[in-house]
Amino acid sequence: MSAGLLIGGHVGANATGEELTEAQRWLWGGGLAVGYFTLWILALLFKDMDPKGKLLIPKLLRVLPRLISALIVVLLPLASSEQLSDTGLLSIAAAVSAFTVVWETAGSLEKGACTFENWHDRDHISSEEAGDPSPISKEP
Repeated sequence: MSAGLLIGGHVGANATGEELTEAQRWLWGGGLAVGYFTLWILALLFKDMDPKGKLLIPKLLRVLPRLISALIVVLLPLASSEQLSDTGLLSIAAAVSAFTVVWETAGSLEKGACTFENWHDRDHISSEEAGDPSPISKEP
């Protein structure tokens, strides 16, 4: 994964102020796709420890955008520079990345979770119960 991201970053650093060549576009897309694909494989290798039905989206559907992102990014260089500018190429990759992060974050929420939860009248542990030997303020 590191090598894939390193390749993508190297292409970006070497192409400042000029249009990307076709080879650079393929190297960039391939490098980022390797990164996404590796993240997908790593997620599949870890055992799912969440109880069934606890989260909004099951693990396989939650990590699927990583694979889809890899496919999109590796196929983007098929569009020529005339069809898709370098800015468009990066914009699509950024949008795919943002969607993947939002999808996984929202999918990892527990069922019934609210956007803003009420914190009033919550049962909380005092500092003494938590084992904190030096609470900020002590009552006399």
